This record gives sequence, C-alpha cells and structure tokens, in this order.
Amino acid sequence: MEKIKGALHTLHKYELEKYATDFFAASIDARDYFYLPKLYKKVKIIKNAIDVKKFKFNSIKRKEMRSKLALENYFVLGNVARLQYQKNQIFSLYILKHLKKNNKKVKLVFVGDGPDREKLINKARELGIVNDVLFVGMKKNINEWLNCFDMFIFPSLFEGLGIALLEAEANGLPIVASKDVIPAEVKLNSNFTFISLKSSPKIWSSIIRDMKPSGRIPYNKVELNFKEKGWEIASAANKLEELLIQ
Repeated sequence: MEKIKGALHTLHKYELEKYATDFFAASIDARDYFYLPKLYKKVKIIKNAIDVKKFKFNSIKRKEMRSKLALENYFVLGNVARLQYQKNQIFSLYILKHLKKNNKKVKLVFVGDGPDREKLINKARELGIVNDVLFVGMKKNINEWLNCFDMFIFPSLFEGLGIALLEAEANGLPIVASKDVIPAEVKLNSNFTFISLKSSPKIWSSIIRDMKPSGRIPYNKVELNFKEKGWEIASAANKLEELLIQ
C-alpha cells in the first residue's frame, strides 16, 4: 500500500506541472515534498502564520490552571497533538521515565486524542509513570494549556510544519523537537532546541534538564521574532494579498 501511495504521489507531481499556473507551499520542506525540483524556483512560500496575541503568556491563567490540576510544585512537560504514531508520544513517555530518576516532581500532559490513547496509557503503566501523565483529551483553549506548561516537547517522526510548535513559541515556551523532521524555519525563538531522534530518550532528558533554567521568552521579543520572520498573521496576510493581486 505504501508503495502505491508513493507512486501516486510522484505521478501527481507531474500532473501539477502540466495544469497548475501558480505554485505555493507552506515551507521549504513542503515545497520539496509536493513539487518536482525544476519547479522549486517558481514556488512561493506562504507561511501558515498565526495570531500571536492569542497565545500570549498569562501568569494569572497559569496559576489558576496549575492550582486546579494540583501542578503548582511540578515541572510540567506538555505536548499538543493527535495521539497517533506520527506524533511519537511514546518517546515522550521514555523521556519522562528518565527525568523522574533525577526529579520526582515532573509531570507530562498530553492535550489531544487519537487511536494511540490506550496504547500510551498502557505503556505509561508499564513504565511505572501512569500517575505522572495527564491525558486531558481534546481542548479548545490551547492558549491556556500552554500557560500551564514549563516546556513543550514534540518528538514527531515526520511533520509537514507543526502549527502546535508555532503556538507554543507564541507563548514563549522552551521547546525541544525532532531534528531533521521539523522544518528548520519554524524555529523563531532562541529557546527552541532541535534534537535528533537517533539520540536516546536519556539524552533528550539530559538536554531538557540543562534547558530548564532558560524559561520563557518575553512576549515583546516573541512578537518581534514572529513579525521579522513572517509568521505573524497580519503581515503574512498582507503578503498573500499582494501575491494574489499581481
């Protein structure tokens, strides 16, 4: 089945060249995936920009939610994604297992749902950390959940862009994510670290421990980073409008 999908994808690349008049992509990686190399120079990158203010860190909301969840004295790792193979949440469980060897006051929160939910619960139970993992399901108030976290982890196996990462960056959160999987241009803030999935969960946990003192990036710096690099919704919308009316 995978071979058939791959063959169809390649065929569609040639069809695009025959019929399309304009070429767009959300990132360099997306461009390389969807188009033939000879079309690369014609492809315009239209960034999936977000409303940065919506995800601005709120210390009051953070205190309220952490109190509600009894997380006041914990270092909280967060992941926002569908619970499925692609997102590799099982790797996060092993990271937590290693972190807890040095610090018992660590929790992991999964925001999202999906086919791997029971598998992940069973693995957490097998690793002896089931009481340290919160499966909170689908949530609409992602901005408030980001306030609750101390670090965002995103060990995806493959990823087109990763909007959840942009939202976490807008909140100023320190982030660790898969190297050579997540498009490099998604890194906007200095407290974003790429780590190879070839590195063990133990190494990831060690890097996370070293990053802990770095804390959040202040919002004024976050907003500036998004605007300068074209990921802020108003400026990105203006750029798209200019392209469409040419």
